[in-house]
Amino acid sequence: MVGAGFGGLGAARWLARQPGVQVTLVDKRNHHLFQALLYQVASAGLNPSEIASPVRGLFRKSPNVRVIMAELSALDADKKIAYFDEGQIEVAYDAVVLSLGGETNYFGHPEWARFAPGLKSIEQALWLRGHVLEAFEKAEKSQDEALRRQLMTIVVIGAGPTGVELSGAFAELRRHVLRWDFRDIHPEQARVVLLEGGPRVLAAFPPDLSEAARLDLEALGVEVRLSERVQEIGEGYLVTDQGRIEAHTMVWAAGVSGHPLAARLGLPTVAAGRVPVLPDLSVAGMDGVFCLGDMCFCPDDQGKPLPGMAPVAMQQGPVAAANALAYLQGRPTQPFCYQDPGIMATVGRTRGVAVLGNRHFSGTRGWFTWLWHHLLRIVDFQNRALVSARWAWAYVSWKWGVRLIHGGAGESQQIKEK
Repeated sequence: MVGAGFGGLGAARWLARQPGVQVTLVDKRNHHLFQALLYQVASAGLNPSEIASPVRGLFRKSPNVRVIMAELSALDADKKIAYFDEGQIEVAYDAVVLSLGGETNYFGHPEWARFAPGLKSIEQALWLRGHVLEAFEKAEKSQDEALRRQLMTIVVIGAGPTGVELSGAFAELRRHVLRWDFRDIHPEQARVVLLEGGPRVLAAFPPDLSEAARLDLEALGVEVRLSERVQEIGEGYLVTDQGRIEAHTMVWAAGVSGHPLAARLGLPTVAAGRVPVLPDLSVAGMDGVFCLGDMCFCPDDQGKPLPGMAPVAMQQGPVAAANALAYLQGRPTQPFCYQDPGIMATVGRTRGVAVLGNRHFSGTRGWFTWLWHHLLRIVDFQNRALVSARWAWAYVSWKWGVRLIHGGAGESQQIKEK
C-alpha cells in the first residue's frame, strides 16, 4: 500500500481486518493529512497537528500492518518488487495499491510555482501563514504607501472549493482578527482578490449555490473577478488579460493533476497525467497493480473523471483492497461504483454551500452541513475534539491563537515547491 491519504488509509484499514493478510503501508511522510483543512492552517485558524495524525499510531493495534516512511522510486511489475528511496529499500509484493495523490496543475507554466505556490502540504500551509503574517509586519514598519498596498494584497487564483475557502478565511483574518493587532496600518483595508478564469465560482456546484457563494464572499470584502485569466506571474505581481495586480502574496488553487511519479513508474497516463484504471480500479497491462485517488482517471457513468475529492478516495480504498485480495485468491473482482455523498464548501464563519442529493443548502445551513461532514472525516478522535474546541472558541471570541511565523525568508523558495 503506497500512500497514506484517505484512499490508502481506507484500503490498509480494510485489509488489516482480514485474516492471513500482511500489509506494508508506505508513505514519504509519517502522518495522514486532512488536506481539506489545510487552508485553516494557512490562515492561522488551526495548528498542523490538529489536521494530521501519525500513521503508526493509527495502526498501533493492527499487528499485521507494517508501516515504512519512504518514497516510492520504481516499480517492477514483472518481478513484483517496489523500490523506495532510490532503490535503497526493496519490498516484494503479491499485489500493490497505489494512492500517491495529486500535484498542483499550473497548466503548462511550472515556473509560476515559484511565485504562486499551491496548498498541498503542511510545509506549504505554514509557509503561506508566515508569509502573510510577515507581510503585515513589514507593512507596519514601512512608510511607503505603495509598498504597504502591495504587502497587504493577497491574490488567490482559482475559485474552486480551496480558493473560495482560502480567500474567505483570509478576508476574515484581516477584518476580524488582525485589525486589533496593529497601530500604524489598517489590516481590515487589505485586499483579498479571488481570480477565476470561468464565469462563476464553484463551477462544480449548481448555479444558485455558486451565486450564493459569490455574494457571501463579496459580503466579506473579497474582490471576486470572474472570466479573468492569468497571463504572467512574477515577483510581487501578476498580469491577467484585464490588467496588472501588485501583490505580495499569491496562491495557486486553480487545478490538480496526477502524480508526476506515475510516468516514471511506467504507468500509462491520460489527461492531466492521471493513470487510467479499469472498472475494478486495476491498471490495464500491469498484473496485480491497483490505483486510486487523485492520481487515477476513474470515469463515471458518463465517461467524465471522478473529482479529486476525499469522498471518492475514501470509497475507492476498501474497494481496491477487496479487489486486490480477490485477485490474490483467484476470485472475480467487483467494479467500483461511486455513491455521491454531496459536495460542500465553506465561505467564512456561518456561511457555506452544500449539495446533498437534490437538496441545496446555503448560508448558515450550508455551513453547519460542511462543519459536520468535515469533523466526521478527521480520522483521529483526539484531533476531532481539538478542532471542535478551537472552532467553538474562534466562533465566540474571534481569537485565532496560532498566528505564529515559522522559519525565515531564506527558506521560502524551497518550502513553496515542496
